[in-house]
Amino acid sequence: MNTMEQYREERCLLCGSHDWVVRLCGPDFEVRRCGDCGLAWRRDRQAGLPAPHSAQLPEGAGFAAGSAGVEEIEEISRLCRPPGLLLNVGRDGANILETARLYGWNPALVDELEEVPEEEFAAFFRDPAGGLPPLPEYDVIRLQGALEQCRDPREYLSRADRWLGGRGLLVIGATDFRAWDFPLRGEGATLLDRDLPRWFFTPRTLEALLLQTGYHVVKVSSGRAPETDPGVRYWPLHDNGPEPRTGGLPPQPAAGTFRLYARRDEKRLPLARRSRDRQAQPWEAPNEELHPVPVTA
Repeated sequence: MNTMEQYREERCLLCGSHDWVVRLCGPDFEVRRCGDCGLAWRRDRQAGLPAPHSAQLPEGAGFAAGSAGVEEIEEISRLCRPPGLLLNVGRDGANILETARLYGWNPALVDELEEVPEEEFAAFFRDPAGGLPPLPEYDVIRLQGALEQCRDPREYLSRADRWLGGRGLLVIGATDFRAWDFPLRGEGATLLDRDLPRWFFTPRTLEALLLQTGYHVVKVSSGRAPETDPGVRYWPLHDNGPEPRTGGLPPQPAAGTFRLYARRDEKRLPLARRSRDRQAQPWEAPNEELHPVPVTA
């Protein structure tokens, strides 16, 4: 297979399509977007995988500063009543942990969700009294920016699933792909002065990913809405047509973020959440307009 065939061979993680386009070119990477489902991702041209980057939301992106997560913790407490265990994954959790304590949660903070060796899980479930300490089951796991930086979102969600209790709540905060304005202006050797995520989600694509991994969305919260439509301003236009180019200023993000609150869908995943042979669900596109499932007390 020649280089061009390998280049086009890449499939979308979400729907498996080969139909993707380049939205942004850098010296050693591209940002590609699937033409079928809309998922976008960063691809390193040399190694074939995104290079490691620190978890960092773009400037201006995020929920209202100074709130210390009060609205979010109130929403979490409505959907999953305290007391209970809350795990924050990411580097932004100092303020929200204090707020969580005030609302009756027992919070913990980790920068990264580390994998637990399979043998530890197997030994624990064969013989709970066999000497290994009980593995905690968290009532709430909060991923803020973590899913955007991981190598494999499906595997990362599966990892989080191991630590989540039966009726636990998964809370995912991310920058909306529609918040990124990718037209390039001017020329220059250095394209970016900040790190880009590995994955660019929208509420629709992240909901679809959660559906595939056995979750359903119960609520969507949005930060300030992006100013542009997702299909309008992503191509840097040339005099000779819409071709991707290198050089220019970094893409300017608007302040568009969202947060999904999700629970496991027991109909899709009947009591087998720790099964190692679980298969991903086939691609099923959600509605353009999200219809959260009503939550009953």
